[in-house]
Amino acid sequence: MSGPQPVPVREPPDLRPWVKRALLRWNSHYREYERVVASDTLSPALVRFLRFIVVETLDGRGEQLTESAIAEKVFKQREFAPSEKSVVRVEKRRLREKLKDYYEGPGKDDPIIISLGSTFVPIFSPRENGLASQPARKWALGWRWSIPVAALIVAVAILWVFLKKPAEQLLLTRLTNDSGFTTDPAISPDGKLVAYASDRSGEGNLDIWVQNIGTGDRVRLAPNPADDYQPSFSPDGSKVVFRSDRDGGGIYTAAVLGGDLKLIAPKGKGPRFSADGLRIVYWVGESYFVRTQVYVVPARGGTPKAVLPEFYGAHDAVWSADGKRVLLWGQRSEASAPDWWVAPVDGGEPTQTGAFGVFARENLSASGPAAWAGDEVYFAARGDTSNLWTAVISPRTGKISGTPHRVTFGTDQEGEPSVAGNGSIVFSSFAASTNVWRLPVDLNAGKVTGDLLRVTRDLSTEVFPSISKNRRLVFSSDRSGKREIWVKNLAAGTDTMLASSSSEFDSPKISPDGTKVAYAAASPAWVIHVAPTAGGDDKVFKNGGPPRDFTSDGSMLLFEAKTCSPYCVGLLDLTQGTRELIKHPTLALYPESFSPDDQWIAFQARRPDNDSTRTIYITPFHGATVGGPETWIAVTDGNEMDREVKWAPDGNLLYFLSERDGFRCIWGQRLDAKTKHAAGAPFPVYHFHHTQQSLTNIGSPGKVGLSITDGGLLFSLTETTGNIWLARRRR
Repeated sequence: MSGPQPVPVREPPDLRPWVKRALLRWNSHYREYERVVASDTLSPALVRFLRFIVVETLDGRGEQLTESAIAEKVFKQREFAPSEKSVVRVEKRRLREKLKDYYEGPGKDDPIIISLGSTFVPIFSPRENGLASQPARKWALGWRWSIPVAALIVAVAILWVFLKKPAEQLLLTRLTNDSGFTTDPAISPDGKLVAYASDRSGEGNLDIWVQNIGTGDRVRLAPNPADDYQPSFSPDGSKVVFRSDRDGGGIYTAAVLGGDLKLIAPKGKGPRFSADGLRIVYWVGESYFVRTQVYVVPARGGTPKAVLPEFYGAHDAVWSADGKRVLLWGQRSEASAPDWWVAPVDGGEPTQTGAFGVFARENLSASGPAAWAGDEVYFAARGDTSNLWTAVISPRTGKISGTPHRVTFGTDQEGEPSVAGNGSIVFSSFAASTNVWRLPVDLNAGKVTGDLLRVTRDLSTEVFPSISKNRRLVFSSDRSGKREIWVKNLAAGTDTMLASSSSEFDSPKISPDGTKVAYAAASPAWVIHVAPTAGGDDKVFKNGGPPRDFTSDGSMLLFEAKTCSPYCVGLLDLTQGTRELIKHPTLALYPESFSPDDQWIAFQARRPDNDSTRTIYITPFHGATVGGPETWIAVTDGNEMDREVKWAPDGNLLYFLSERDGFRCIWGQRLDAKTKHAAGAPFPVYHFHHTQQSLTNIGSPGKVGLSITDGGLLFSLTETTGNIWLARRRR
């Protein structure tokens, strides 16, 4: 009987796994993976890691290679919290090193090199060593089999096209290769130039550089000992506007070809030209203290005009294409939640976009927008890692629509995107580590006696350090991806985790005898936990706030009281509870520290409408009571940003953080031994003018945790390296 025979009806077999395996065997990139594995260079764990990322990439799913996906699929970690010390990042570094060893040894003649960049997507590069490519594999089949095999290959290829459509990918090009810190990229509207801030000069500060993307040629603009950063191009690409810390700080413009340096507005940050080049938007203040203000000023200079002056805080503004609106981070009142807002620059009602609600549902944490191209907004956000994202916000309606789209998938911190008219994107990729350091100082004399010494050496972020007299160090860390409080016994060399939470702990402080640690938690309401370092249950005190300092006997604690408006100084008596200690009807007050003899309290004050300056005060403290404002002694003049105050052991010198020279540095102020009034002018103790080692990059000054220790000062310090990348869509 001729012709096809009937067969029982059944589900067709799933040929996709077989098809994939067949195609992989013919893929030169996969064959290179097999050569690496056959060399026994990699451990079994690294083999699984490499195979997973290679197969996922060749299967068109490279954009789905996230840290959490690898943790689950390769390392079987279903509950995963990303951090610098996560198993995925540690194993990635090991894999990168092992691949380097392989290609310097057994694989030195391989035609293809597999490497890892800032993402988890493997890079396949032809070897550039002058070797001839390997000859094509000869067929060991007779003519009888050649036609059927060829037909099979064609069929497999056709089937594969229908089974899988490759996802769109970006072509990434590294534009800078600096060993230091290069950041804040901006691309010219025509996509031919990139401006950025870099410390590559070796002079310790950031300068603005302009680089030709095609040739790599670059020039430095208006060099100055102060930091210059946050550049942005004019619409015609002839000028760059940027923030400079020179002469007290402000917004400057400079011609790309040199010359024409001009101060446009003092104190500003984050400048951007409007699409017609006639105006510049910028903001003033410090974003981590919320009290910020957006302004628009003529590009030639002139009188700035406030945008949304009625808002409690506004910063990080970008222009709409028509130059009539700006999109910004805004908070209408102190009690309201922040969001992105669209604001008409010439007056009118702003529109709340609803972006932060969408981000929260996607488990994203974002700050301000970085670019607004048509209805597409580019920004940096943290989910599994810190990457670039886009969201759709209509300039007409001012509302977000749809869900955010992830653009990059690197494991370093990626941010600061800038978009050209042709769709090219430049962004920064940087790595930062924050550890605890010690500076040897003759504390009563205010003189540095040695070099900086690292106390902790982890890849995590370790902030809010506080140390006891018996050398027990407490700090907040994200070693496991969660926020944790650790106690490090410097004498014994042991570490103990005291508390862990998925949310932020605020300002842990250890008692002078090292027996207890106080820390704050803000959800659902501010409370203070006091935990014994030897183990045991916490005592929890309501109506609390971030702790600042214990008395010498550990019985009382200064804290930032959140129950009063403006803020005031609170006191926790461990036997009686919390209360408001120092208040003022028109000033926001922040506690600092007790004097060594517990007879004085240092605190700082600001006007509620001004968060760019602070005044340091001290006041007598007797039997848990203080006097009124008439007893306050002003130690600084209130014209600078001074805070984080600590007393020298003899009580006649104050150490504090100040930004009076354009950088966050450690300064000192001598006091009269009898009156406690300021004796002479403030003086610098130690400068941090090098961007690779900075007290500013840590963010909020409270995280610096300036502390007095035996023979020196203790604090957290951030070390940062970074470079600039270009992303183009495949044509």
